[in-house]
Amino acid sequence: MPDLGERVRVCYHVQSHTLPAQLVRLVRTLRASSPASLIVVSHAEDGPELDLGELAADSAVIVRRVPGGYGDFSHLDRWLEVVDLLADRGEDYDWLCNLSGQDYPLVPLAQAERELADGGADGYLQLFPAFDGPKWPRSKAVTRYCFGYVRLPMSARAQRLLRPLAAVNRVQPLVRFAPAYRAIGVRRRRLPFPEQDWYGGSFFCSLSRPCATYLRDWVRDEQCPTCLSPCQMNVAAVKQVVPYVKFLVRASREKRRSAPARIPAHAGSASD
Repeated sequence: MPDLGERVRVCYHVQSHTLPAQLVRLVRTLRASSPASLIVVSHAEDGPELDLGELAADSAVIVRRVPGGYGDFSHLDRWLEVVDLLADRGEDYDWLCNLSGQDYPLVPLAQAERELADGGADGYLQLFPAFDGPKWPRSKAVTRYCFGYVRLPMSARAQRLLRPLAAVNRVQPLVRFAPAYRAIGVRRRRLPFPEQDWYGGSFFCSLSRPCATYLRDWVRDEQCPTCLSPCQMNVAAVKQVVPYVKFLVRASREKRRSAPARIPAHAGSASD
């Protein structure tokens, strides 16, 4: 297995909330397969305790207990906090890869990291047209993007009991009940940003350090809340990549000063 430590250093950010034994196995595998890597675990504060064993003393393994959340912007918030953490610690890394606690590498990490180093791209993420595209039925895109949602205080038991209410989504066009996300939505009068193409995808992405830093700065810009607020009211909001494609293109142009960014679809762990 080639040693890529001098060529690329990857920070693996793992977002988790359950299955601690599986999570610890993943962390062990990442450290053994990529000794030069850095691992940051953002584990839900209401999740089970983690028994890291000897990894607890490993300076390259950082565990954060953070507020949980599912299908909302808390995923992005945790990711932004990690970009800040790496900057505050002065960590030298080349790529930031976002994972879940249920992921596991299917190819040698040396091979995956070589692809990052030699691929010629600034970011890898899964994206596809949301409306009339090859993956989602149009009804799913409408439910995701054409409704503004509010979160409901709901226990896991209530979530299960109320799941049959989702049947109302099939018989009328104005309200959507999303028990999986503990949310209810009302139809918007119009789709936000009608001049933009809308995409579906996944936030399980790999971004180069310049792209990750640019995204952090872009989201923190004083004008950004205006353009993000409609997305923050959607279910599975973190999977809406349209606000970030622009930053990838611009970041790449600033870096290369020549051609637009190439943003290949990433075929790694991704959910829709």
